[in-house]
Amino acid sequence: MLDQRNSTSSKPRDSKVWRKIWGLNVAPKIRNFLWKASKNINPTGENLVRRHHGRVSICQRCREEVETMEHILFFCPFAQATWKVSSFNYSPRKEGFTSFLQWWIQVFNTFVEAGSFSAIGLASYLCWHIWKPRNSFLFEGQSDDPTQVWNLALQEFLEFTGAIAEHASHGSEWRGWVAAVCRDHNGNIVDGCSCIVFANSVDVAEALAVKMACNIAWHRDWNNIIVESNNKALVERLINPNQNSRWDAQAVEASIRSIICNLSQVSCAYVHRSANVVADWVEKKLEPKLALLIGCATLHLSWKGFL
Repeated sequence: MLDQRNSTSSKPRDSKVWRKIWGLNVAPKIRNFLWKASKNINPTGENLVRRHHGRVSICQRCREEVETMEHILFFCPFAQATWKVSSFNYSPRKEGFTSFLQWWIQVFNTFVEAGSFSAIGLASYLCWHIWKPRNSFLFEGQSDDPTQVWNLALQEFLEFTGAIAEHASHGSEWRGWVAAVCRDHNGNIVDGCSCIVFANSVDVAEALAVKMACNIAWHRDWNNIIVESNNKALVERLINPNQNSRWDAQAVEASIRSIICNLSQVSCAYVHRSANVVADWVEKKLEPKLALLIGCATLHLSWKGFL
């Protein structure tokens, strides 16, 4: 098992993976960390024992499992709690999880499909900030709070991207925040995602939110769903393929139609913002504070057996 994971992590199928990592718009320390984590050469408990530099491979924080890179970043209760309080609202699952490298490739491809390169950077910063408290715990006896770790990761990411944006061609008016919220047949929230994107209009931001919702359904293999948006014109264009798309959202809307074609029993519906409690809350909370273009979509699963 160890050899299989090391082989997967240290011998990627394509050297393009390394170019993707070194080409990320993140701080050099983050790229360096991702490269080491992908090659499984960080000084984890497991690696130290394997190199004969340590005697204990068990995670010293939870004392439940061998301290692998995957355990530190995803499966240790501390890591699980940190991902859960983040805007990703992510609950890592061990089933089918092979290595950090394969996880990162999947995350990269998923967010590229959603049109959000910034979310890749934010997830990378969060991985680094989960790793850092592990070292503080081991060598300084310092215990960190998951919420604080997430806030520090988000703050550092925004500070870095803000500094880059000052020298970039697009100004703050191109920044947007999109969110997708998934609900079951009882209205309970079961999944969701949010990230920063570059959008030059509200229509583009809302189209990206719908695309994100459809991508979640596709990756979860869900069917019999209703995608809701408070952008009436966007919904009408998605329902009626004969209607021309907006010039600035044409590529995104074409991508949405392509994803919908791969889903079973999916429909799009317009819901006024006042009737969409989640979207209304997101927009009221974020828009005045961040001065961003906000897009929010809701995904309803109208059957019971999706879990």
